[in-house]
Amino acid sequence: MKQLSQIYLVMLLITTLSGCTTLGYYSQAVSGHLSLMMSTQSVSGLIDAPSTPTALKQKLLVANEARQFAAHRLALPVGDAFAEYAELGRPWVVVNLVAVPEFSLQAHQWCYPVVGCQAYRGLLRVGECPG
Repeated sequence: MKQLSQIYLVMLLITTLSGCTTLGYYSQAVSGHLSLMMSTQSVSGLIDAPSTPTALKQKLLVANEARQFAAHRLALPVGDAFAEYAELGRPWVVVNLVAVPEFSLQAHQWCYPVVGCQAYRGLLRVGECPG
């Protein structure tokens, strides 16, 4: 975990030098992402746990069945997809913002140091509903 936080710190420092966006954006994105990573639990562990509420257990079982179907019947590479669960206490975790100048259909581009330029900006928001 220490190495992962050091990597995030270096990325944060590099991105502030790129001039693409503000330090506040990256700090909230990194802190939000780390809080999500720290709150995840194993789906199989939650299914097996007697303390897991029945309604949640049923949803996790359905998700697990869909995952098994994708892997075995459709031969899709599922990897670790949907193997972990995080209770958010809210209905969403990411807001994607798309901006278009007035009377235009050409979306504004945001540039990121690792992935390049894209026509949207994903915002991790912790406990705050967008405007």
